[in-house]
Amino acid sequence: MVFNIFKRKKKKEEDKEKKNDVVGTCVVCNQPVRKIEDYRILHFQGQKIIMHKKCFKQMKKLARQFLKGGLTI
Repeated sequence: MVFNIFKRKKKKEEDKEKKNDVVGTCVVCNQPVRKIEDYRILHFQGQKIIMHKKCFKQMKKLARQFLKGGLTI
């Protein structure tokens, strides 16, 4: 029983460290963006928009299709 208490405390400390690593939340996938991941910051109309690089590429493709007329809302 004593060993289980120590394991639980370690998990709680690791969770706190993970929370401190978060830069913000990705606008596209709504997942937290961590400092160690590749991310992109866009400044638009005085707002700071944070995205993962993979999400940015995905949205870029969709925007091109929309502008060409191949994608409708």
